[in-house]
Amino acid sequence: MGGNAYSSFISQLIGISWKVPSGNVREVRVIVELPGVEKKDIRLYGTDNSLTISVDTPQRKYYKEIQLLAGIDPKQARSTYKNGVLEITLPQKKEKPKAITIE
Repeated sequence: MGGNAYSSFISQLIGISWKVPSGNVREVRVIVELPGVEKKDIRLYGTDNSLTISVDTPQRKYYKEIQLLAGIDPKQARSTYKNGVLEITLPQKKEKPKAITIE
């Protein structure tokens, strides 16, 4: 994404890339290349700071856990799978400021 303020990290293991804006993070987008994999065989699991992608078929076994720098809201995650490319969008968790007691 030349010309904008995105950092891209690429894992050679299963063709994963994820992009995080360098400033105020509003969402994290993960793009995974899974050629030859059926949508029904893909499992996604998310926590506040990680995303797990797995495929377990007789022909293919993939497993990748990605630690995310931004606190995300897995309940609001969206994903699409088309032509062997899985795209997951994870919005930032919206937290209200918490008061800190001064002792």
